[in-house]
Amino acid sequence: MVFVKGRSTTSNLLSFQNSILKAFSNSHQVDAIYTDFSKAFDRVSHNYLVAKLRAVGVGGALLSWLDVIYGTVFFRCEWRAHYPNLSQLFLVYLRVPYWGQCCSQSSLMIWFNVWVSNVLLFPDDAKIFKEIASVEDCVSLQESIDLLAEWCDVNDMLLNISKCSIVTFSRTSRDIFSVRALNILYVHLVRPILEYSSTVWNPYLVGHIDRLEHIQNRFIRLIGLRLGFEYRNVPIDDLRVQFNLEPLHSRRIVHDLLFLKKLICSVIDAPDLLELLDFRASRHLRSPPSCLQGRH
Repeated sequence: MVFVKGRSTTSNLLSFQNSILKAFSNSHQVDAIYTDFSKAFDRVSHNYLVAKLRAVGVGGALLSWLDVIYGTVFFRCEWRAHYPNLSQLFLVYLRVPYWGQCCSQSSLMIWFNVWVSNVLLFPDDAKIFKEIASVEDCVSLQESIDLLAEWCDVNDMLLNISKCSIVTFSRTSRDIFSVRALNILYVHLVRPILEYSSTVWNPYLVGHIDRLEHIQNRFIRLIGLRLGFEYRNVPIDDLRVQFNLEPLHSRRIVHDLLFLKKLICSVIDAPDLLELLDFRASRHLRSPPSCLQGRH
């Protein structure tokens, strides 16, 4: 799935869920490999793309038009310091154009050309999976991975290994609501909601701060119950440290400071917000921070 009309992350996940439940009904597991292509839209080769389009039956005026918009462009640079001197024409090879997102996504879908049967795409992330019932299924999944690696070499594509992962879905006797599992679910699904854009709405009233903190404290008490403590006697501060759950108000302060740092260092492009800051540098400072050097 690559940004196709009528499809979404929801339909993608439902299709995947159906495959997992089907495997569960057969008492099998599902192994999935999540991949992420590094700068996928930028790396699509013009020549390879045109060849693939021709191979799938695209031709005539349409292919000629695509050949032009994905083709080569000549540029000339103007040197302001020596106006009106202009550079010689030089050739620029265009990849997928940013201004043609619809065309980019369609071309990328053709580009992938679905190398394996059990694969879901959205938009440039591939999820390869297989129901595992025997060693042969493991070998088959490994062959799909090898095929993907070969495909990347042939088509000049790169995987962002740091964002790739392997997940096994299975029904076992293990407690799926273990303390570790609960902590992972809270950190990745609940806390981001409590902190979304907190720089905008960070409360200053003690009552509001306590109400937000109460949500996390209730979760910590739940963990304490799983560890054998009585609800009223759960050592909240100790468990907070053990599971690396900083107080929410402290995390919001850190988020505010990080936003300010990014704003000052031009990581965030918001000159209207930067103008609102009133800088008063101490005379005792030997030198400004590295990100502020050269700014007056």
